Amino acid sequence: MLELASGELVAMRSELGLTLPGTAVIHSRTLTSDSQGGYTQTYAAASTVDARLSPEGLRGNEGPFAGRVAELSPWILTVPYTTSINEGNRVVYASDTFEVSEVLTRVPWDLCIRARLMEVD
Repeated sequence: MLELASGELVAMRSELGLTLPGTAVIHSRTLTSDSQGGYTQTYAAASTVDARLSPEGLRGNEGPFAGRVAELSPWILTVPYTTSINEGNRVVYASDTFEVSEVLTRVPWDLCIRARLMEVD
């Protein structure tokens, strides 16, 4: 495998940062007991990062989501490589709310993190 010097990685990450024109607020989920054997989900802002949101492929496919049939329109979020983001987090981008369904496998040179999102009604 090709080795890159740390200076080259810094330059590549800096260049990639120029392609992140928006801002994403990442929210972490907390489960709180509802005293009836269940729980309530709450979300709190955990970080704000530069980001780019792009549609993934064709829009308007139907399929199961959250226990019902829904229009599935996945999105790809690109954020800096130092961002902490996990499945189950929520992301607010341009006043729209999305749920992280998958954090995509990283490449050897961690230039960025990409996550697959689904829009929340």
